[in-house]
Amino acid sequence: MRTAKDILQHKGPQFNFIRPEATVLEAITIMKSENISYLIVRDNENRYLGIISERDYTHKVILA
Repeated sequence: MRTAKDILQHKGPQFNFIRPEATVLEAITIMKSENISYLIVRDNENRYLGIISERDYTHKVILA
């Protein structure tokens, strides 16, 4: 059975980040263009703040 380590080694070390001031539309655009379902949110000092995912905007965000 494959492990999480196996998957990560195959996938590579690339992660997609966004700043906390970015709009939801910016996040959606990045996720769509990169064909991913989440972004890691980091501040200006590269500290991890959280994750925004497809589920977040489909279940919690109302676009006006």
